Amino acid sequence: VPEIHLADLSQMVLELARWGNDEINTLSWMDRPPISAINHAKKLLQQLGALDEKGDITTHGIAMSRYGLHPRLAHMMLKAQTLGLAYEASLLAVLVSEKDIYRNTFGSSDMRERVSVLHDVARKVPVDTQCINLKQCQYLLANAKRIEKVQKETIDLEMLGILMAFAYPDRIAKQRYEKNHSYLLSNAKGASLHKSDALFHARFLVISDLDARSKDATIYKAIELTQTQIEEHLQAQIYQNDEVDWNEEHQRVEVRRVHRLGAIPLRETQLMNTSNEEVLDVLLEALEALGLNALNWSKEALLLRQRVNFVNAHQMEFPDFSDDHLLENMDEWLSPYLSGITTLRACQNLDFYNILLGQMSFEQTQLLDTLAPNKLKVASGSNIAIDYTNSDQPVLAVRLQEMFGTQSTPTVLGGKVKLMIHLLSPASRPMQVTQDLENFWNNTYEEVKKELRGKYKKHYWPDDPLTAIATSKTKKHM
Repeated sequence: VPEIHLADLSQMVLELARWGNDEINTLSWMDRPPISAINHAKKLLQQLGALDEKGDITTHGIAMSRYGLHPRLAHMMLKAQTLGLAYEASLLAVLVSEKDIYRNTFGSSDMRERVSVLHDVARKVPVDTQCINLKQCQYLLANAKRIEKVQKETIDLEMLGILMAFAYPDRIAKQRYEKNHSYLLSNAKGASLHKSDALFHARFLVISDLDARSKDATIYKAIELTQTQIEEHLQAQIYQNDEVDWNEEHQRVEVRRVHRLGAIPLRETQLMNTSNEEVLDVLLEALEALGLNALNWSKEALLLRQRVNFVNAHQMEFPDFSDDHLLENMDEWLSPYLSGITTLRACQNLDFYNILLGQMSFEQTQLLDTLAPNKLKVASGSNIAIDYTNSDQPVLAVRLQEMFGTQSTPTVLGGKVKLMIHLLSPASRPMQVTQDLENFWNNTYEEVKKELRGKYKKHYWPDDPLTAIATSKTKKHM
């Protein structure tokens, strides 16, 4: 059975529409046709111009119904008449409707070859009957004459592709990549040529016969056409759309004006005006996928986050600056600063410290400085930075000599959390880690002093660290 008649209800739907009855469900059926097949038929007829948006038959649809052909072929014949190509279209019509004239395909799906052979037989030109079924050719020519009585001595082989496209606008196909056997159809499906097929070079095809049972259908019969022909004769079916995408290679949002025939991109132009919500959405989506580490966080911005996260881990006082929250809510805290920005590099140049600070009130920043100060003034008078990397336990790394006279462990969060003190050697190497300074002075200091006094002779190693004067200097400069 020819593929064109398999589970195709378009001819029946057109006939019913001609008689003013498009309510198929109201009719009595021995086997009711599936709704999906009916809807598919209506969609095709609308694409061919036989039905309007409401599903009513058009003047063009009435003319199609008079042909007695499948709607695809009837539409092709009507369009061909306006181009003076009715004879060529009649040959195509019989070739796609009936058994193939080749005894086997000889590795070619090209319908142009078949039309040429059929035309040769019509003109009594000898053909290779070992490859070609002459009786089938004569049978098809008789059928073609019933469709179009006027025959031509010469035919326009170059226009066959666009004629076929009139019949199969949903099966126009474009090579996915140059010199590739895989094609994207205008209906968004995929199809493939055999690698030895004579049409393997074709950038654009129209497919009349394919095995649609598999995800990537096999092309059995097709014909080549050009992009120029598509743009000239199918202009009404071409639409333009501005598409916004993230370019992974260049790490930027790109806006392209794409002209498409169905799912097939025909041509595209990159647009420079990129200030719209869709650009922002794509940029935010890309940043979320890249993660917070892709942004250029200054030490100041990271410290602010760490201080806020530390306080919030113990008592929720401030906006949530955790990784998860910032990543999931970029549209709230980051999007106001992304106007006109389209690249990752531009995002990395943003001042994230002030962006985050802008999420806090003046009162909150004052409270943060009280509960989790950046630095702590130690006994020597030095202001030492506090490390809040671990939100559970902040660290103060300070030279041992600068803590002389400090009896109790310094605290943050209003005295609720003791700092973990990393006591350093004069060379800033960790010597002792403690949260109990008093215990260190009373029980451990003497051993540390004995171990390091000989190595760091220029530095102050008092016998009583609790009464000694803290210093950041050597003995010579005290």
